[in-house]
Amino acid sequence: MSKMKLQQILDYEGITKITIENDMAPLALEASPHARVEISGELDLVQPFEEFTWEDCVTVTFNDGNLKIALEEVESIEPRFLGNNRSAIKILVPAGPAVSLILENLPLSISGLTNALEVASENAPIRIQDCHNSKKLSNENGPISLKNCEGSLIIELENGPLSAENISGDRLKIDSENGPLKIREACFQEVNITNR
Repeated sequence: MSKMKLQQILDYEGITKITIENDMAPLALEASPHARVEISGELDLVQPFEEFTWEDCVTVTFNDGNLKIALEEVESIEPRFLGNNRSAIKILVPAGPAVSLILENLPLSISGLTNALEVASENAPIRIQDCHNSKKLSNENGPISLKNCEGSLIIELENGPLSAENISGDRLKIDSENGPLKIREACFQEVNITNR
């Protein structure tokens, strides 16, 4: 087994939107203390990768204010997600730019952001805490958990459950097909909830 560490600081002026596609490892998004985006992480690999470089699996592009970060799948990564030695990626995001995330199966946690958020997932569990701005979330089968969040919420679910506590904002719209919904301590001026 071998461990690969990542540390990359992205310093671009005039970022208006950050798009992240994650197929690599469980991802945590947190507020940055400075005006730069910082990517850090550690991958637990099944076999040594002598010629492995981060450029092989991390692609960064910046064009007209749009910063795109693609975290691609690493074939020899250890599949376990629990325990002390699990692979994980953390991205620090500065206040201001809207943030869009696209993922399939890997867990996502977001905390302490004041950015507008848009998250599209297929099966990944999504946990959002202490975030203050509008959020648009969609998940096919994975669960969504919200705690201590402020801002308008638009949520689309197919089969995954929703758990929310201490949420508030101008508008709450939830469209769910089969998943259970549990909401505690909520305050919104406009509410529209559909569960088939």
